[in-house]
Amino acid sequence: MKKSILGWLLLSLCAPALASAQELVVDPELELQVSGTVDGTSSERQASGQTGRVGADLGLGIYSTLPSWHPGDPWVMPMIGVKASADGELFGTACEECDSSLDLQHSFGLDAKILWYDAYYRESYQRPVSFDDSYWRDETSTIRRTIGFDVPGLLQWDHEDWTAGMLVGGFERRELFEAELGNYFEPERRLGDEFTWNLGLGAGIVRNEGEEWIRFSVLDVRYSGYLNPGSEQDSGGELVPFETIEVATTASELNIDVLDFHFLSDNPTLTRLSFGMSTRRPIDRPDNEDATGIHFRYNLGYGKSLAPTHNPSWDDFGRRKEHQAKLGYNIAAKSFHRIDPTGYAVDVGHQAEGEIAFRPMESLTLSGRASLIGAQRQIVSSILPDDSLLPGGVGTWIFMGRAETQAEWELGSMFSVLGNAWFERSDRADVTLRRDQERGFVPLDSHFGVWVGLSFHPFN
Repeated sequence: MKKSILGWLLLSLCAPALASAQELVVDPELELQVSGTVDGTSSERQASGQTGRVGADLGLGIYSTLPSWHPGDPWVMPMIGVKASADGELFGTACEECDSSLDLQHSFGLDAKILWYDAYYRESYQRPVSFDDSYWRDETSTIRRTIGFDVPGLLQWDHEDWTAGMLVGGFERRELFEAELGNYFEPERRLGDEFTWNLGLGAGIVRNEGEEWIRFSVLDVRYSGYLNPGSEQDSGGELVPFETIEVATTASELNIDVLDFHFLSDNPTLTRLSFGMSTRRPIDRPDNEDATGIHFRYNLGYGKSLAPTHNPSWDDFGRRKEHQAKLGYNIAAKSFHRIDPTGYAVDVGHQAEGEIAFRPMESLTLSGRASLIGAQRQIVSSILPDDSLLPGGVGTWIFMGRAETQAEWELGSMFSVLGNAWFERSDRADVTLRRDQERGFVPLDSHFGVWVGLSFHPFN
């Protein structure tokens, strides 16, 4: 009864705004891709081979702007709308020294924006680790389900040339389940829970024409916790129930940005200026105070708007914008602070990145990207079950990096031919990078490869 009354009140409040919605936009998105890969590795656990891939990206966005509740007032309501998107890749691998197999990697998202709030649901399977992740958690044979909300702006200002809005914060919760491809809809067991909340004071400004925007925040705080079902304890060696959170092992992170400034323009400029502090805590007992360290956090970037592929992007205010720049680049230096793939160690260091994209002709896009990481192991958990899990103890230096180059040639408005060559040395978990990899220990080794593909994108 209470839920019905609350729903009726919300509908009553929103109905006048919904009825006066304007500029309705229906935005479909579809891309199909077929590719083949030849790759190699320095790993003794994996053989070189060939991979055939079939992938798809699809989405549909329906949204509308809302007029001001007060005629003549330049402050307007944020837009209202729904966007669904999904991407997936089915790939078959073959090599002389490993079993041929089929595998899948996919993600799905549903976003709803109404008045001042964004709500979303995400689901992914075997999500690859990114170099920018704070926790390099191995999600091989893992389903991740996420639900969350953001409060991106209480007010929005529309001007002839610019649109501006306030940024506030949000919360999300993630659940992880173990599931092989054959029993995706019946996960075997729960692997843990994660949650993130953030709160800050900031604003965003987007130029209505061209590719130029500013986003900044002051004292932005983001905290994430990683709860595990339990671990073997010294007393009795029994498994701690997941529900007993106060004694279950946890990992966590805290990021505080005193100032975070983003800027993107068609002209060369400072693209990122950020500094603050961060902490990372590996899987350990909550009462171990030595498992947490505080470090300086920074991010400096310089460049200009990157050249496009065929796919336009959604800006912060829900509008599709075509990128027109023929040359774009960005170089960046930033701090590196992660929980390692095992969850039992913390590494601290620095990261350098560079990327460039160039369009020598209207139908051809050339791009390249490189990243280099140097980090030192500074914390090892007091409950590390086996020393062989970690390649080194406290004080060990780890160097990782990735370099890749890509060419995309558009054949008319709906087809593109793509080619990519890459080299990577890391302990990053990615089932497209490592064959027959079981979840757990991810070795530090090198991988390289070349792939070519054909892409179909009818809603260019």
